[in-house]
Amino acid sequence: MYEFASAVINVWEKKIFDKLDQERMLKAPDRESALMVLFDTDIGEFMPKEEADEASILEKDYQQMKTNLEHVLGENARFLRFLFLRFDALNFKIALKKAFFKTETSEIGFFACANESYQEIERRAERFREE
Repeated sequence: MYEFASAVINVWEKKIFDKLDQERMLKAPDRESALMVLFDTDIGEFMPKEEADEASILEKDYQQMKTNLEHVLGENARFLRFLFLRFDALNFKIALKKAFFKTETSEIGFFACANESYQEIERRAERFREE
């Protein structure tokens, strides 16, 4: 099992958005050119070019990575939760901001690739407001 997972992850590592891609995006003259860098890399491979929204491209890439890792890890997929705890923390921070500053944060979205649903995190954050 370990050898198979290592080989698959090695292949995925070659598709990771790297410093060179980042530099190409930062040096792009406009937004459209920067988004085209995503389509040149493997990040944009599952997104139609008409749906060129950087946030949704990156969100779908995280979801795809999570799904792939669940498949490779099989019965050990419970360890995957540790890799995505960061998004739970970010969602909790967003939920707290929304609980205390509703009007200023109405446009802020949440991370769908977190372990906990946003509704559950939001419910927990509301308890801080009551205290």
